[in-house]
Amino acid sequence: MRLIFFLIGISLALASGGKKEKNFSSKWRNQASEDLNIKDSEYQSYKKGLVLYYISNDNENLYLDMKVKETIEQSKILKIGMSVWINMDSKSHKKAGIRFPIGSDYSGGRKSNSMTKVSTPTPLSLANTIQLVGFNDVQPSRFPADNKDNFRGKAWYNTEGDLRYFLVIPLSKISSLDETSDKSGLITLGIEFGVPPEMGFGGPPPSGSMGAGGARPGGGGGGRPAGGGPPPAGMGGGSSSSATDLGSPVLLWVKNINLARNN
Repeated sequence: MRLIFFLIGISLALASGGKKEKNFSSKWRNQASEDLNIKDSEYQSYKKGLVLYYISNDNENLYLDMKVKETIEQSKILKIGMSVWINMDSKSHKKAGIRFPIGSDYSGGRKSNSMTKVSTPTPLSLANTIQLVGFNDVQPSRFPADNKDNFRGKAWYNTEGDLRYFLVIPLSKISSLDETSDKSGLITLGIEFGVPPEMGFGGPPPSGSMGAGGARPGGGGGGRPAGGGPPPAGMGGGSSSSATDLGSPVLLWVKNINLARNN
């Protein structure tokens, strides 16, 4: 009898292992702005809570909200850049993507000069452009991040010193990516940051923009700023850190996102 129950248990385990990955449920969003009051407990957690993400939608858009607590991870996003890969076949490939921010090391911002007195833009101030790849029906492929009728993005610090990230993805713009035969309508997102531009996102950074100074923003340990509030001057200031200075990049795949409906 024990052998019979054992064999039944093995059969059930094998059967469950052959099933498709569980769907991820998006949340219904009642407002299209970044001012949605999301509690930390409502986010999905990555890297032991240092990176939080929240995926929601309405009838028009898919939304990605993030809260990044670690200053090194904040720098990876603002200095090296972030890409959100999107596909509709449940696979982890990088064919169509939204790069926001492009990354201050790749934005060609003017640097301070004792002769011209031109100030250096901060990495946060340069988080103002979106660039697309793989969206053949969307032109132009590079445009301001604060537009109202296309992909839209915003990055800012809250009073606790967390980097807040908000990205709007119009559902009408991604419908053409559904090239699968089953037309399931499920969406897969790849959240990647700390990786230089690739696959049509642009060439190498301007000469001298990487490795200048080599200082880690916010101090050597990479923790959160003491006492809360926006990160210190090193986080938003002029010296640039290379990708190797900031450690390993991050790539998180959220598969089979099932859009919410307004009940």
